[in-house]
This record gives sequence, structure tokens and C-alpha cells, in this order.
Amino acid sequence: MSVVRMTLKLSFLFVFFLLAACTSLTSVDVGSPGGYSLSEISVGDDVIIKKHDGDTLEFMVTKKNASTIAGRNVIVDVSDILQVKVKKISATKTVGLGVGVTAIIYAIAIAIVSSAF
Repeated sequence: MSVVRMTLKLSFLFVFFLLAACTSLTSVDVGSPGGYSLSEISVGDDVIIKKHDGDTLEFMVTKKNASTIAGRNVIVDVSDILQVKVKKISATKTVGLGVGVTAIIYAIAIAIVSSAF
């Protein structure tokens, strides 16, 4: 039974690390004042915006134009932005998660079957 418990503990740890690795934050260049380039941000992106006044906002972009970025109940002037980070989901890591979880399920099944005999 100890093999099964050890396999379960390792599998949960493995899945935890894979889930944490599926998303990443990518910094977006805001350029110089008056020349902001936020073309990497799209409607639907989850962003973390740090403003010049020190406030940090986290939201999903619902509207974007040359002078503002908006989310639910928040509008940020581009000129107020110090730093933007966009949350991206890695397709490769997500597929790896699916493959890893499947492999773990098979390993647990094999451990249970082999410990029964």
C-alpha cells in the first residue's frame, strides 16, 4: 500500500507544478511617453497594469483604443501606465499537463494492480 500512497503524493505534486506552469506573465513594452505601443494587448487578455501613481490593477480587457484600456468597471489612460503584464496560457504546457495527468493515472492503476498481487 505504501507504493500507492507514494505514487498518489508524487502525482498530486506533479499536477500542482504543471498547473502553475500553464500560465505565464509577459511584460509588454509601453514605449516612451506619447509613443505607447500596446499592440500586444487584445480584448479578452488578462492584464496586470502598474500605474505611475503606484496603483496596480488586474483585469480582463474588454475594450482598447489608442488612448485607453478598459475592463469591467475600470478604464486606464495609456499615459498613466508604467508597466503592463499580460497573462498568457501556454498551449504546449497545457498539452503537457494532459499527457502528464494521463501518464499518472496509468501509473496509479499499474501500482494498484501490481500491489494487489
